[in-house]
Amino acid sequence: MKKKFIILSLLATIFMACSSDDDGAGAPPPTGQDVNVVLNEIEYLGDQVELLNAGTEAVDVSSFFLCLGPGTYRQISALPVVSGTTTIQPGGFLVVTYDQINATAGQINGANATGGLGLYVDNSDFADSDTLLDFVQWGAAGSVRENTAVAAGQWTAGQFVQVVGDADNSIIYDGTGNTAADFAETTAPSFGAANGDPVAPVEEEIIAIVLNEIEYLGDQVEILNAGNVAVDISDYFLCLGPQTYRQISALPVVSGEANLQPGEFLVVTYDQLNVAVGQINNVSGTGGLGLYIDNSDFTNAETLADFVQWGAAGSVREAVAVEAGQWTANEFVEVSNTDNTSIIFDGEGDAAADWAETATPSFGAANGAPVVPEASVVLNEVEYLGNQVELFNNGNVSVDVSDYFLCLGPQTYRQISALTTTGNLNLAPGEFLTIEYDLINVDQGNNSGVINGELGTGGLVLYVDNQFGNADSILDFVQWGAAGSFREGLAVQAGEWTAGEFVEVIGSDATSIIFDGEGNAAADWAETVTPSFGAANGAPVAPVIDVVLNEVEYLGDQVELFNAGNVSVDVSDYFLCLGPGTYRNIGGIVNGSTTVLAPGEFLVATYDQFVNGTGGLGLYINNSDFSDPDTLADFVQWGAAGSVREVTAVAAGQWTAGEFVEVIGSDVTSIIFDGLGNAAADWAETITPSFGAANGAPVAPVIDVVLNEVEFLGDQVELLNNGNLPVNVSDYFLCLGPATYRQIAGLPLVNGTLTLAPGEFLTVTYDQINTSAGQINSTPGTGGLGLYNDNVVNTGFGDANNLIDFVQWGAAGSIREVTAAAAGQWTVGEFVNVSANADNSIIFDGAGNAAADWAETTTPSFGGVNGTPVAPVASVVINEVEFRGDQVELYNNGDFEVNLAGYFLCMAPGTYRQIGNLAITNGGNIVLQPGEFLVVTYDQINVGNGLIGGQEGTGGLGLYSNGSFTNPNSLMDYVQWGAAGSVREGVANSAGEWTTGDIVNISGSTTNTLSFDGQGNASADWTEGTSTLGLPNN
Repeated sequence: MKKKFIILSLLATIFMACSSDDDGAGAPPPTGQDVNVVLNEIEYLGDQVELLNAGTEAVDVSSFFLCLGPGTYRQISALPVVSGTTTIQPGGFLVVTYDQINATAGQINGANATGGLGLYVDNSDFADSDTLLDFVQWGAAGSVRENTAVAAGQWTAGQFVQVVGDADNSIIYDGTGNTAADFAETTAPSFGAANGDPVAPVEEEIIAIVLNEIEYLGDQVEILNAGNVAVDISDYFLCLGPQTYRQISALPVVSGEANLQPGEFLVVTYDQLNVAVGQINNVSGTGGLGLYIDNSDFTNAETLADFVQWGAAGSVREAVAVEAGQWTANEFVEVSNTDNTSIIFDGEGDAAADWAETATPSFGAANGAPVVPEASVVLNEVEYLGNQVELFNNGNVSVDVSDYFLCLGPQTYRQISALTTTGNLNLAPGEFLTIEYDLINVDQGNNSGVINGELGTGGLVLYVDNQFGNADSILDFVQWGAAGSFREGLAVQAGEWTAGEFVEVIGSDATSIIFDGEGNAAADWAETVTPSFGAANGAPVAPVIDVVLNEVEYLGDQVELFNAGNVSVDVSDYFLCLGPGTYRNIGGIVNGSTTVLAPGEFLVATYDQFVNGTGGLGLYINNSDFSDPDTLADFVQWGAAGSVREVTAVAAGQWTAGEFVEVIGSDVTSIIFDGLGNAAADWAETITPSFGAANGAPVAPVIDVVLNEVEFLGDQVELLNNGNLPVNVSDYFLCLGPATYRQIAGLPLVNGTLTLAPGEFLTVTYDQINTSAGQINSTPGTGGLGLYNDNVVNTGFGDANNLIDFVQWGAAGSIREVTAAAAGQWTVGEFVNVSANADNSIIFDGAGNAAADWAETTTPSFGGVNGTPVAPVASVVINEVEFRGDQVELYNNGDFEVNLAGYFLCMAPGTYRQIGNLAITNGGNIVLQPGEFLVVTYDQINVGNGLIGGQEGTGGLGLYSNGSFTNPNSLMDYVQWGAAGSVREGVANSAGEWTTGDIVNISGSTTNTLSFDGQGNASADWTEGTSTLGLPNN
């Protein structure tokens, strides 16, 4: 069973028209049903339509609609019922009378026995596929509702049911699908009953051999079998009149066979077309051709199968054709007498209107829509300062231009066949012909050749003959450079131009003017820098003359010009000018270089008028008046506003008043143009001049000398050139506060030179660090050091504009801190944390101006690149143990002092002792400075719980920062001797201070000690030997 099921309860109650004329409103559809009602039989030339309920429930179809297209919709309830009821039971039929079948509005393109019928659940929108229940199309494709049916899945695009056009027949549905193959025509309609097998109609034999195409100025004739049976036309004849008859079998065959199958073509060569005997009254391009079934009598209408007449009426066989019903007296097919065209039959009737001339012959194939022949040759491109002219055939037939003429005015006419050409004089459609015409831009006087004697002007005419005063002879015209050429008035009369118009040109010998193919106005032409003689015109590329200032060595003498346009420009007469007395002619300052700049080329001139780092430079096209904006081609101003030529540049639209390019005044930089506009923002200073080559991205000059490393408890200071220009720091100053300022040039150099190249270092000895005057609140290990670019007669150290870098360590509040903050070189209250280790330095990470950008390191690198800082540490270790006595030595091997009062020694539960409570035996200090020793008496060694397994000469000693003896984080150091398995061994292992099972082997000595080598956390780092308590270990 075909057809989709539609849940009618989901349909909205919106009722829209079938189209703009389908404005009826229907009743609400039935609800709550699954509907499978189909079109079952159609009386396609009558008025009956049968619906079948192919579903399982009764359906009320009274609100359904039938629709063939706009204006044909009818509600089922409004149609006469032939049989059945509008509530159709499952398997039941309803037959109605629907009077729109085969009406003009219901046909496809007005053709008889065609249509596309839709069954709709309502009339809300006949273009809505959701409302279409079923569909069938017959006789042809392309009905109004076909697309809707395809979208609904009820039909396949382009399909239709074949019908013979018999009013007694119907088309019936086989009940299985949604394609044309599921319907068939039958000669046994069964309205109101089940469809049986279709009884196919018997087709009547039709013999119809027709003339289908004639090459009326050539020799080809095409014959078509328009019937439905094969016909052997070997014995047929073609005849234009007496002496022109030729039997088909005797003619050369171009394509096809004489035994013509239905729908097939035979093309033969018939050499009597357009010969005198075949013409009408001996006029070329006329004739009346008959196709005869035999040669028994060419005046017998019964032997004439077909006829066509062209060019004129009155051919010899016209009367016979009229008698045979094959023609209408005095009719003929209009022709243009153009080669390569033909006349073609539309397949419909026997009148001249059923034939038409076409520019696209189709011998041997079906005739398409006729294309009216158009012979049209136009001026397509003109080299207005040269000698080339291009013609283009924009018609659809070939044209011989041999006898055409070009003319700019009296004495300039030339026949095209007499000129040197590239291409074919017989121009096929779409072909080009390039002509060398040497009278362009030649003054012949009297507005002939050029207009008013002005070179680069003219008005060119293309004539079909040499009747130069006749507007009817003008085919095309174009005028450039000025109006008023000699032939302008005649061209206006011919409708080929508008008076006073002309194509604007710049007068370049590298350009041409091209036609856009659209009309006859100056706007249809344009100058282009991309001539295309002999080929299709592309989009015109308008010529642009644009020579610009591209780079200026503002403290030197070089100026670079750049041709940013698209045509070559000779700048020999251009001038550079900064103001009165500074103008220089380009031709005289280019050192022999060519002054003809091609597009994209550079020219560097030596211009010796630059002074003092400011200026406003104008580029002028001549020296007629340097204050005239019309002569100013470009401008740039640097260092300051208000140059002499600034006002002129503003008036010329080449600059904005008050703007200038910022420069630092370096003789190794230049200012470069970005190629974009006329503002200071389109220029930038760069440290990478590129005279004679394209400007790259500007590399802005950066003068940036920084403090890079400070020996905060010593006297060395390292400077780094962090910029991209060399800097002489001789006049720079270091200053920690009043009376501590020192000029760099006056300090001893440790390494480097006073002129710092980018990336180079200079280390100096500065003896004010950590002196009282340089400290913060007289606290050792503190300071705030400023680097200044001058001292402004010893009064400028409080001026933020003079401070170029700063670092503060040990504490905040140095004298220069506020100045540094004002200069953006520091943040108030910040400082670099430092230890008291004189071997360390503080180093800069190169990144910013905060304390976080500095760090103390234990690996100073004066004169070299700063590495990753190695931070100072606070560290105290067990350094020596009297393993059969009671003395323990501790050592500060870190960078900070450590107060050991709260530290503990512990070997096992009950053995812990706080170091602050132990006797100090070497005169050491409980506050242990870096590198200092502390020896204490610890009486738990080699006794009681301190022994491992009660074994004499064993133990495991831990140093703790607090009393959490089982916490690895509290264990600072550890050593185990004589045996493994001490109580604190596991804690030491977890802390990474020892390895489980590792022991220092000892002898039976009662006076030796175990000494640490300072290297690691293993037994191998300990050695038994003579006591060195209170001293460095051997």
